[in-house]
Amino acid sequence: MRLKARAPSRIDFSGGWTDVDLTTHEIKGAVLNAAIRQYVEGESRPTSDTGGKNGYYRAEVYYLSEIPPGAGLGGSSAFRLVQLALMGEEAINSEEKRAALADEVYHFERRRMLCGKQDQYAAALGGINYMEFDGDKVEFKRLDLPSAILKSLEEGLVLCYTGKARLSDNVHQQVWGRFGEEKQKPYESRTVTRALRRLSEIPDEQRTALQMGELPYFASLMSENWRNQKMLADCITNSDIELLYQAAMKHGDALGGKACGAGGGGCFVFYTDDREKLESALGAVISELPGAKILPVKFDYDGLVCEQVS
Repeated sequence: MRLKARAPSRIDFSGGWTDVDLTTHEIKGAVLNAAIRQYVEGESRPTSDTGGKNGYYRAEVYYLSEIPPGAGLGGSSAFRLVQLALMGEEAINSEEKRAALADEVYHFERRRMLCGKQDQYAAALGGINYMEFDGDKVEFKRLDLPSAILKSLEEGLVLCYTGKARLSDNVHQQVWGRFGEEKQKPYESRTVTRALRRLSEIPDEQRTALQMGELPYFASLMSENWRNQKMLADCITNSDIELLYQAAMKHGDALGGKACGAGGGGCFVFYTDDREKLESALGAVISELPGAKILPVKFDYDGLVCEQVS
């Protein structure tokens, strides 16, 4: 028996960092994200004529994506999800199984480094999801949006790779180091804690904005998320990122934007109602940044797909 598996990457619109367990036991976290059609794909084949029953399966997992490593789009979690799905030696055809695999991937990753929970669930479930994180508990609610809103959202998103990979674990170490140091201070002096609390509130406001079709307000909340993101640690932004952001906002008529994932490099996502003007403004900066480029955005609604093939 052969299995093929595929899992998408994701864009996080708001709430990143509040899905990390160091936060969720103090502040109820929330994230709004969307799976996109930048996939990790893999296939498993038996190594003997016995169909793998008395032999071994050799799982081949490979990238078929334009997304560079370290892009901040959850590609590493999607990769591990595909690996785990292929090791299961059976097709996966229920949301319950997908969510269980996402949880298993999270615990595997968490034993090795600081990380959040949104990437695993976005890759497993697909679609646009509002997620809540309370202690160790995860709840996810898929947004059922009218087709006109989905079309406007998808067409207005511009995803830009900055040309530099971010090292998520290094950024995490700095943020959570500050978070721990602040615990002895009065609340009004706890910059990281106050930023995390606001980050946990924005996803619900964004969800409502999307449901009402208020895309300019949705986009402005992306920028508010970015301002609070940057309060967590200096390494979350750099001169290249700021150059892209200012070009997009001042010259490209972007309505809002933020860094994807942990920040510090990787991808930046913007929303606009004038895509041509925004891409032109970004293009002037991208030409000066080695490796930088604009990446396509199409939503994925399937999540993890693992099926038998003949």
